[in-house]
Amino acid sequence: MISPSKLDSREGLGIKAQSILIDAAREATSDIITETKQEPYMRSETYDYGVMMRLRYMTLATDRPQIAHVITKRIFKESASNRKVDFAIPYLYSSETPFSPFETKPRAMGATPADL
Repeated sequence: MISPSKLDSREGLGIKAQSILIDAAREATSDIITETKQEPYMRSETYDYGVMMRLRYMTLATDRPQIAHVITKRIFKESASNRKVDFAIPYLYSSETPFSPFETKPRAMGATPADL
């Protein structure tokens, strides 16, 4: 999930995020692409916290866990080094919120549960 506040308007609706996902899949499945001639592709939709991007690619069922792992590692690495792309999480679950739904009372900004 990519935060809409991090999408660069010059790149359209998440073009950079999309290229990170597609490039990661191309790298991890290059041999499958050569054999099948089927390129990875994206499906995306908006939702409350940003844009949901689904990466679709061909793989053998037995290789799927390893390929998914390689792709995920590459996505996290590339996203971390690109300031235009970020992962969205609901503010409610962010460390920035002064109240956690799992705590019984609000806490001061920056305080940890141990400070309660």
